[in-house]
Amino acid sequence: MGSWIYPQFDRLSALGYVTSAYMGNRPWTRMECARLLEEAQERSTLEDAGDGEGPTIYATLADEFKDEISRLDGAPNVGVTLDSLYTRTTAISGTPLRDSFHFGQTIVNDLRSSLWNGFNNVSGLTTLGRGRTVFAIH
Repeated sequence: MGSWIYPQFDRLSALGYVTSAYMGNRPWTRMECARLLEEAQERSTLEDAGDGEGPTIYATLADEFKDEISRLDGAPNVGVTLDSLYTRTTAISGTPLRDSFHFGQTIVNDLRSSLWNGFNNVSGLTTLGRGRTVFAIH
């Protein structure tokens, strides 16, 4: 809901490029955003807006949703992308505070917090896969 794309689509709607968006029905799927961009592109070619704010916003959003726009044009709906990799290391040298008798805790709001001293590493990745084949990484 806090994505940078929503204010951009709001601006396109205010400029009259997008008229069929349901603003109260968020979050939108990426394919819905691509459909809205197709509508904006059709309106911009009809109005021949030139070098105004609308074409700049459209170009930025079209770059973000280029894969989805190509799927609307008939490209196959298959692919895998790596979104992020992360790692976090923590080392506790003394006895950690982990009960409610103390004012604070050694690691707050962490379900994986260490119950004793030592080294702790949390690593992972996020991916996006689409297509007909279902697979999992264990």
